[in-house]
Amino acid sequence: MLQNTDNLIGVCKGSDTTEKSKGIAPPQEIPKNRLGFSDFIHDRDGVLRRHLLFMTQEAASLCPTPYALSTQLAFRYLVPRGIQPTYTAKNELKLGKIIFPRLSSRASGYQSIDAKGGQVLLNYRATKKIAEQVTLTQLLSDQVNPDAIKGKIVLIGVSAKGDFPDYWATPYGNHLDMQMPGVIVQAHMVSQILSAALEERPLIRVWSGWLELIWMWSWALIGGVLVWRIPSVKGLAIAVTISSGVLYVFSFGLLIGGIWVPFIPSSLALIGTVGAISNQNPKFKIHNSRLIRENI
Repeated sequence: MLQNTDNLIGVCKGSDTTEKSKGIAPPQEIPKNRLGFSDFIHDRDGVLRRHLLFMTQEAASLCPTPYALSTQLAFRYLVPRGIQPTYTAKNELKLGKIIFPRLSSRASGYQSIDAKGGQVLLNYRATKKIAEQVTLTQLLSDQVNPDAIKGKIVLIGVSAKGDFPDYWATPYGNHLDMQMPGVIVQAHMVSQILSAALEERPLIRVWSGWLELIWMWSWALIGGVLVWRIPSVKGLAIAVTISSGVLYVFSFGLLIGGIWVPFIPSSLALIGTVGAISNQNPKFKIHNSRLIRENI
């Protein structure tokens, strides 16, 4: 039955040398072209921010497919609509006009990460509830309208917190009660691919190293200008606070537009420059000595 169900994509898990695991094999009835791996990549803090689209499986892996479940589901949905997957010279996935930019080992806030495979940043939806959910009991008892799921991608998974919970820390929260079921994470991943290909929803990208350096040096320069142009400590403190707020608004606005810029390093560059130049500026030393005498 599974072998003849063409619109059913099976799941398997790739090997993990760090845990000495060969992965989890798929059902034998499902052919390789209808398989997708379920592997996720989380950051050092345990939060899942990256989306693994494809990878080369290890020789000992029990999971033979090079494509993620989200990628396979998206391909099946897009190909009948005239959008064929292709690859660029940099081995980046291209769907229609959209190119999914692969992460490098050094990309903005990421430094020296394992960037193997087709990794992109995961642009979650604005809400955790990404789709309607029904239970297996509701489905088996004919409580679900067939027209509600006709022509749509349906994900089957476990969301209950049982003995083998499939829950993940996400930008929505990393506490256990705020973590997201793996099947919902898969839904966000599928949505990212489809929305980018069909609606041109922005993917999260990073600037080149040179652009990021110019960005951070610009905020350091702003800090230097503030010190030399504002004579009072109080005025400088207000100006730095406002500048930090402007930096945050700019960084957040760029992120909404699909560009991840280094916010914390830029903040440190701004504040650090102000502090360093203030210590070398005689007018601030005089102000500081007056404050000390008044306190005495």
